[in-house]
Amino acid sequence: MKNEDIQKKINSFPYWINQFDLKGNLTPVPFKSTIEGAKQRKNYFLDPLINFCGGSLKGKRILDIGCNSGFWALQLIEAGCDFVVGIDGRQIHIDQANFVFQVKEIDQNRYNFKCDDIFNTDFQKLGKFDIVICLGFFHHINKHMQLLEKISDINSDLFLLETRVNRLPGKYMQILHEPIDHYANSLNQSLTMCPSKKAVLSMIEQFDYKTIILNPQSHHKMALKNYKTNRRLAFISS
Repeated sequence: MKNEDIQKKINSFPYWINQFDLKGNLTPVPFKSTIEGAKQRKNYFLDPLINFCGGSLKGKRILDIGCNSGFWALQLIEAGCDFVVGIDGRQIHIDQANFVFQVKEIDQNRYNFKCDDIFNTDFQKLGKFDIVICLGFFHHINKHMQLLEKISDINSDLFLLETRVNRLPGKYMQILHEPIDHYANSLNQSLTMCPSKKAVLSMIEQFDYKTIILNPQSHHKMALKNYKTNRRLAFISS
């Protein structure tokens, strides 16, 4: 695509959540802190996952739940994974992801982005996945056990979960309400449930996973308020 066509397509979308460099054309994001926050999130949870796999994701099939515009899917591809499936409930995000991958000239045989409700998606038809990632999605739903069961059925190795958590000391779920018309929230669940750290561990354990918690470092906390206030954590399960 020519530069003017890329820029025209970028501008055709009403918003971008992540910044991409598309052949010198940057997608606009509302706050500069978003850019640094994305870098620190990658350093916090994605780099350790890649290192855990020996420094490369070569040979891995990965499912990205709540993929948005494909930001994390692109990181996975660049880390060498063979194939990634991204699912998101908003068509605009799927259109953005396909556009990004087209401009980045990613082989079309290495990815598939689907617009669908996660809970209506038949994961079995997608096949088995070595790795499943669920980043910034878990706290926007109220069917956590249903989602974890669907994941465990098709996940053969690693599961990476990043979510907001409440700070209650036991195994608790905090009931919240959020507007479904906001682009970062659930598409159809206005009542959400935010788990405590121990609740996350307890739920994941029911599906025979062994889990470690990644502790945010000072540079992660400086970039993201939710890390600084212990309101967001990442978990790697096997």
